[in-house]
Amino acid sequence: NSFCTLLLKNLLKETHTREAMAVQKDPMQIAQETWAVLKTKEGVAEYFYNTLFELKPEYKTTLFRNAKIKTQAVMLTSMLDVCVRHVRDPAILIPNLRDLGLRHCRYGCRLEDYELGGKAFMMTIEHFMGDAVTPEVRAAWLWVYGVVQSVMVSMNDTEEGKRLLAEHDARLAGKPIPTAVAPAASSNNQPAASWMTFAAIAAVGAAVGVAVVTFMR
Repeated sequence: NSFCTLLLKNLLKETHTREAMAVQKDPMQIAQETWAVLKTKEGVAEYFYNTLFELKPEYKTTLFRNAKIKTQAVMLTSMLDVCVRHVRDPAILIPNLRDLGLRHCRYGCRLEDYELGGKAFMMTIEHFMGDAVTPEVRAAWLWVYGVVQSVMVSMNDTEEGKRLLAEHDARLAGKPIPTAVAPAASSNNQPAASWMTFAAIAAVGAAVGVAVVTFMR
């Protein structure tokens, strides 16, 4: 087993949750195997957005007020495909998630939005896979989503992320766009993705996954 897997097992073991205790295989492998099945099913991404709007109807007039759901669905499927395919390759995965995180800063996404997205995502998996969503599968996907969320939401605290969030909030309130206090941080200045970085993110991802379990109950 990889270092990340062992770290995940140790972190999840401390939570004493049924999902945590079920992790016996590599969660990366479980996610890849189940995604290969899930992505062949019709309407997965659309179901996710419909579920998200049921959980928070105001998203239709805030985060997604200018969005075309069919286009969003294609983008979501592509993003998940990249995440699952490159989950073992932080050099590809992390820069992609950082860019995506900054894009979501432009839409005004905060931690609570990511957490609600995680709830809708797990509900979508359970809807399409039914009894195939064992505690082991559930725990693996919570871990994957935790990694994705932890990288993306971390961009909210960068100079560029703060600027984009402030601009979004100003537009939403009909106020003047604030002048940047500092130059936007270049993505080229971000630390290179490494397995040490990924191990740290994996640890956060495991903790976030446990938080999503708690949030869903």
